[in-house]
Amino acid sequence: MRLLLILLTLSLSGCTVIRYVDPEENNTTNNGDTPPRVVDMLVMVDMSRSSATLSNEYFRILGFLTSGLASQRVEVRKMALAPLDRRIGQTVPLIYGTDDANAEFGSPAEALVYYAKDGGTLFLTDEAESDFENLALLGPGIESQAIYRANGATQDGRPYFTAPEDGLIVVTLSPSARICGAADENCFLDNQPAADFLLSETGEGAAWLDFPGDKELGVSKVFHVVVATQEGQGDFQAFSEYCRDFAGFPSGTIDLLEPSALTYFGPTVERINDGPGRALFIDLCEGMSELGEIAVGKAVVEIRRGL
Repeated sequence: MRLLLILLTLSLSGCTVIRYVDPEENNTTNNGDTPPRVVDMLVMVDMSRSSATLSNEYFRILGFLTSGLASQRVEVRKMALAPLDRRIGQTVPLIYGTDDANAEFGSPAEALVYYAKDGGTLFLTDEAESDFENLALLGPGIESQAIYRANGATQDGRPYFTAPEDGLIVVTLSPSARICGAADENCFLDNQPAADFLLSETGEGAAWLDFPGDKELGVSKVFHVVVATQEGQGDFQAFSEYCRDFAGFPSGTIDLLEPSALTYFGPTVERINDGPGRALFIDLCEGMSELGEIAVGKAVVEIRRGL
């Protein structure tokens, strides 16, 4: 499927309109519409205190993603939030889920703020040793993972996710420096680089991911969208100037962000795309600027193409 992203700037209103065009007839229904698709979304978010303050920025970016997908008739059926860098022993909890009837938080942003502040130190007592380690631990157990109740709210032992439909979008949100580099052996997952781990398949499905039911998702139907700070840049002054150069970047947030001298997400995304997988990197500073909707729109195009 080939989708074109068309950006129209309306000079009178000062806004940008994003339109998506699918020119291929075999990807349209008889009435010319793109066929509907259903995906789930897993959001892995950094649990630093910076993330608590940046929660509005994060969910603005996620809003661009979900609304862009909706415009392409891609429904995000379920969305769960999980910690990127903290956990309970070897268990990575799902701390919020949309359509959770017994939710102890009113929104995913509220859940993030709670766990990124004092609640996290109380309940998320262990730290990940690499930036995708928690994802690797969560994936095989997602078939049985219920929403975690930190404060004793009504417990529901039923798995949050159900059998998959057309795909899974894994969003990673991080304002922090990387824990280690992609080529560092202490960053490996199951004794291999993170990209190779995420590209491994068993039968027709991704080896690291196990949903309820018999249906499996191949690695080409798992879309990794990484939204993180610049890599390969350890100088904060240069990083600050880089971020502030994006039109509309909220300058007051710059002290909440860290550049990363280590490269992890960039090489991992590149290697996944060299294989049968699909991955995208969105610069967090760009995502927080006036260009955020355009940057996310490009990700929407790639995801829709893969479905």
